[in-house]
Amino acid sequence: MLRFGFQVPFLLMQHQQKRTRMNTNNGKANLTNNKPLATPIGDDFLELAKWFREIQDEAPERFALEAKSSGVGLRKAYALAQIDRRIRPLDIGRELLGRIGWTKLQVVSNHINVKNFKELLALAESSSAHELAMTMRNQKPLAGTRCVALYLCPKQYKIFAAAVLANGGKKSGRGLIDKEEALTRALTSSCST
Repeated sequence: MLRFGFQVPFLLMQHQQKRTRMNTNNGKANLTNNKPLATPIGDDFLELAKWFREIQDEAPERFALEAKSSGVGLRKAYALAQIDRRIRPLDIGRELLGRIGWTKLQVVSNHINVKNFKELLALAESSSAHELAMTMRNQKPLAGTRCVALYLCPKQYKIFAAAVLANGGKKSGRGLIDKEEALTRALTSSCST
């Protein structure tokens, strides 16, 4: 695309396409060449969430490809589509949703409805993502907790998971829950011998 004799930068073209992407064709959203600006999830996460939900609804066969090409990844794309699907009908202000952020909206999206959305959004706004996730699992967040991130190769993770499961942890989806207590038990047992 040329404008005033200069080539419009690729990112600007994507930004312009995003702004005009709601042109319709026979009452359906035109999804062709209308990918939102492919950036890490940030201020535009609501637009990205809407875009992923539209693709999921209207062209599900393209969903995985579009998630990969956007740089977001499949798991986050599904989470964003879920956020839009659950939050959009509630007609909540973009400013509030932006302050809360996509991570905490993902945590409450499985629980939110017309009756509880004000309470859940207030809780999300006043809590960390970890505290919110614990509250949604009916667990009480503890003050002074610390986060420890581990980057494990597959062999190390297999050993880690086995130790957690052997000491009271449980599988949940593709992950583990109650791993903190289980890991503490395993380390305590290891250190006392």
